Amino acid sequence: MKTDARVAMDIIDSIPDSVLNHSIAPNGHNIQCLTVARYNKAAKDIQENNWNGAKLWLQLVIIQNEEKQERIRALKFYEALVTLWAISEDKADAKDSLKETLLSQILATNSTVKHFTDENTFVAKRRMLNNPLYWSAIIILIISISVLLFYQHKKNKEKAILNYQKEIKQLNKDAIRIKEDTSERLGIGKQYYDTIKNGGLMKNISIEHEQCFIDYYAFMFPHEYDRITSPYVSLSLRHTTFLILKQMGYSNTEIQNILFIKASTIRNYRLRIERNRKN
Repeated sequence: MKTDARVAMDIIDSIPDSVLNHSIAPNGHNIQCLTVARYNKAAKDIQENNWNGAKLWLQLVIIQNEEKQERIRALKFYEALVTLWAISEDKADAKDSLKETLLSQILATNSTVKHFTDENTFVAKRRMLNNPLYWSAIIILIISISVLLFYQHKKNKEKAILNYQKEIKQLNKDAIRIKEDTSERLGIGKQYYDTIKNGGLMKNISIEHEQCFIDYYAFMFPHEYDRITSPYVSLSLRHTTFLILKQMGYSNTEIQNILFIKASTIRNYRLRIERNRKN
């Protein structure tokens, strides 16, 4: 597999010589690209002992590159090239050694190539955006995400429906239980109401059963219940029973017998109830 530097060198090597002779880089390239290409051309000419051609490429780098450090580097290569050129043929070993050193230095352009490839990333991006496969992949990705979101939404909706069904089922159970409980309480309240109407008593009635009596009266006679209780801020259980019995037409003496309490207790009820009357 080729390295990024080698790939970049292959791209650079494809630039025509006519382009490399100008200071303006072609579309999609920059001056660093031209510099690397010129180094590459110089190295090939040195390899082929074409000293004049190599000198020309290095001169272009020195003249046209705006980076001082790059010009100094090219100038050192140029000086080494002149030295190499001046070595006589009878010193072939020294000449070959210097030639290889110079070639390795000129071709050691990884940093320059990296700069070139980094600076021209937009070229690759532009090619990518113009590639139908890229857009096909984007469309497939969008469709895949849409499908996943659809099924996730469907799954969440089904889960929500199941939760609602459970809640409705529980509410129905609660409603049935409340209905049964209410029916039972109203049934107990009706028994006491009928007992009193038939001359019976509420002797030793429990708090719960007394509340059932009040609930039954409020359920059966809502207007009367509201009329007798609304004038007061608050009423206790027994005070409410007293007012209901009064509304049913019983006298204080009769209520005393029904509730099995003393006359003083009746007077106390009336006094406390009056204190709770709204202003």
